[in-house]
Amino acid sequence: MFTDPAGQPSHRPDPAFLVHADGERTVAQVDGPVVRVLRFDAHGNVLGHVHVHTASTAGELTTVMGTAAASVLPLPGTAQLRATAGSVTLVVRTHPDDVLICRLVYAPGHGYRLLRRTRIRP
Repeated sequence: MFTDPAGQPSHRPDPAFLVHADGERTVAQVDGPVVRVLRFDAHGNVLGHVHVHTASTAGELTTVMGTAAASVLPLPGTAQLRATAGSVTLVVRTHPDDVLICRLVYAPGHGYRLLRRTRIRP
């Protein structure tokens, strides 16, 4: 749980995190229209980061999903991370009805690079 500068509980959701096989960690924090994705080594040093803007972009792939699948998605304003074959998949619930899915690849010394983004609407 986060706190504001006065020490009061904040309504910002806890970050999503993922521990990689090599002990490195990836963290995603949703802050309004921006998701900060950071990769840390086992000692807590930042190895790389990327900011993902959740607003729709021109030419963005949009698909439609059945409402039954919505129950497994993150809550609005939160994210989930999954490791998949050398990359990280970021799932962000940007609005009660929108989901943004991003595939990111990490390269040591270069940080994360966005491979693909898809918006899903029920």
